[in-house]
Amino acid sequence: MPILKIEILGSMIEINYQEAEKEKLERLISKLRVRISEFNHNIGQISDSKIFFLAALKAEDHLEEIENLLAKKDKENTIKYADASLALPDTDEDILLQLLVNAGDCSVRVDELDMASNYLERALLIDPDDISVLKSIATVYVGRNELDKALDIFTRTLEQTEDNQEKADLHFNLGTVYLKKGNAGEAQYHFEETAYLVPDDTEAIFRLARTLEESERWRSALNYYKDLIDMDPNNPDYYRGAYRASFNDGDPISAN
Repeated sequence: MPILKIEILGSMIEINYQEAEKEKLERLISKLRVRISEFNHNIGQISDSKIFFLAALKAEDHLEEIENLLAKKDKENTIKYADASLALPDTDEDILLQLLVNAGDCSVRVDELDMASNYLERALLIDPDDISVLKSIATVYVGRNELDKALDIFTRTLEQTEDNQEKADLHFNLGTVYLKKGNAGEAQYHFEETAYLVPDDTEAIFRLARTLEESERWRSALNYYKDLIDMDPNNPDYYRGAYRASFNDGDPISAN
């Protein structure tokens, strides 16, 4: 494999390269020299390694600016194409419903929650009982911290759901929202329902154990942490939870 020898800040550096990449490598080295030259006034005053670090830091700053510009462009394109799809003439209601849901989901991905709420509320006007729309808009309400609205939608959706996995997901969402509202009792109920419907849902059991800790029901929390350790003995969070519950339950010896 060919070797390219270059001198940077008085040091000779050898780089192995593929012949097809030589031109690109030389171009990148040239750009690096220009970037380092911006710190020529520091040569002899600070170490070469610090100069390299400052040059790399400036490069990272430029990369972040580029990433932000790309993200902004992605957001603009997402909204543009979503609105264009909704402007199609003579669109069947079922298709319009799916387009609105898609526009709402896309808006969530680019963190435009107000726009997402608008799209999804329009979708609900077409079909107030559509499960996927209800779940999506409730999630948006949680993101906007409109917790009472989220609770209302999640509850309505739960009442219409027959599938156990769907029910478990909705109970989990309700538990999470009640936890945000500081209502540990309701949160506990919904996490218990999730664990009942899907016994191997470790996240629900973990949330349940944490909720019991907040209610200072240490013994019950400890039992759930023990179950979690049996299910996944490599998760340190479960051991930390068991330690806290044991210690607060008045058994520091077991905790240790």
